[in-house]
Amino acid sequence: IELSQESNFRHTSRMEIKVLDKVFFRVNQVEGALGDIWLIHPFGESGLCYSYAFESELVKQYNLFVPDLPGFGVTPNYGEPLGVEGIVDALASLIENYSPAKNLYLIGHSVSGIIVTELIKKLQREVNGIVSVEGNLTTADSYYSSLPIHHIKEDFYRIYLDSVSEHAKSRKDFQRYLASVRFADIDSLYELGKSTEGLIIDNQAGKAFMSLDCPKLYIWGDKDTPVEPANFILESQLPSVLLKGVGRWPLVEVEGIFFRRV
Repeated sequence: IELSQESNFRHTSRMEIKVLDKVFFRVNQVEGALGDIWLIHPFGESGLCYSYAFESELVKQYNLFVPDLPGFGVTPNYGEPLGVEGIVDALASLIENYSPAKNLYLIGHSVSGIIVTELIKKLQREVNGIVSVEGNLTTADSYYSSLPIHHIKEDFYRIYLDSVSEHAKSRKDFQRYLASVRFADIDSLYELGKSTEGLIIDNQAGKAFMSLDCPKLYIWGDKDTPVEPANFILESQLPSVLLKGVGRWPLVEVEGIFFRRV
């Protein structure tokens, strides 16, 4: 998509705040909704990264559920940092409690592309659709979230924070990301990153996403995507939308265009 082809218009936000089973949520609930959309934030961030969803056309017809995962944003980890499996179990329970009989859609960004893929396998129900946003497909595009696999906790956090801080000197998207990272719990970051090891070897994340039976879409920008995942997308004929000139956060950089594609 050439970005000049579309405007980036937004509506007044309809975000509400709730705490569900001790997890902080940003929500939108509308009478007669067509379904529920659960939007899962990436490594180091919180549900705030999806704030523009509440100014999009989605709020007119869909319920939105945007959690801060335990250890990120507002939600504490309650002394128990979770890996992918623990997060998937927690989300499956929440969905069962609060979206029991709805048409269900899932959105995951970056490492949460892995989380929502695993979540679909966990849920004993039909999922109407999944959108992976710059989601991890290959070992090469798992840079920050894979750092805990290769480093002890203290070294991981130093390398991670130094890299994000360096990028933030010249890029507004990394300035926003850095603010989120500083609020994230170190133990939760480390546990989540380490738990991805078996899921990214030999491009397992991309293969698992491709194998899902439900309708799926991969949204990506070509500004920061390494060669390996770009080739994987093309060679596997993954259903995808390319946003030219956009980086890792199309949901923030070109939010109006992005949420219309969703």
